[in-house]
Amino acid sequence: MKVLVTGHHGYIGSVLAPLVADAGHDVTGLDSYLYRGCDLGAPGVWAPALERDVRDVTVEDLSGFDAVIHLAALSNDPIGDLNAG
Repeated sequence: MKVLVTGHHGYIGSVLAPLVADAGHDVTGLDSYLYRGCDLGAPGVWAPALERDVRDVTVEDLSGFDAVIHLAALSNDPIGDLNAG
């Protein structure tokens, strides 16, 4: 099965994407790499991968995939605290 994992460079995606590949699936990652260089431990190299913001993904980017595991999100973003009161 051909699987796209959004957020494959994040907290959960960096663990899940290799597990899906080890289960015999053809995995492609998709990440904006906002935290490139902030890896815990040795940075993993993932190929193939699309460097995209999930908000800019097109229908063509999704063509040919059998499944999408959507993990992309912004973490540690202070804009999530809009109503502190």
